[in-house]
Amino acid sequence: MNEVTIVLPGDPIPLKRPQISYKRMYDPQARLKQDLSWLVKEQLPPLLNPTTSDFTGPLSLTISFFMPIPRTFSNRIKEKLNNSPHYKKPDIDNLLKFYLDVCNGILYNDDSQIYSITTTKTYSDHTSTIITAHYLGIPIENKKTVGHFPS
Repeated sequence: MNEVTIVLPGDPIPLKRPQISYKRMYDPQARLKQDLSWLVKEQLPPLLNPTTSDFTGPLSLTISFFMPIPRTFSNRIKEKLNNSPHYKKPDIDNLLKFYLDVCNGILYNDDSQIYSITTTKTYSDHTSTIITAHYLGIPIENKKTVGHFPS
């Protein structure tokens, strides 16, 4: 198994900055990240369950954000915008940071394993986030990873 695809329905969510309250910092999206991590875990094949696999090889991610078309637009404009590039806020880096935090420890042990990320943000009638992880290492029976090295 070299590839895993996760589909998260709903509007893509950007990362919010940490908040400071009574001289302490906290993550205002901690609960939301936890809820989405359960959705990611439910879609994982058994081999990539973090409790049974210690995959530590390199991987690349392809993340597609399908953003909502504003309701105030006319039907003609909505048709033109469907599947076209989304270049308004939220910024793609804030969207990416949120979903990397959600997947950390689930699709990969640490985000330092990611060597490449391809990200797109497009308008769509059906909002969702699709994350595809491409693994270069191959988990073998004794739970060690055989890496792929260029020759």
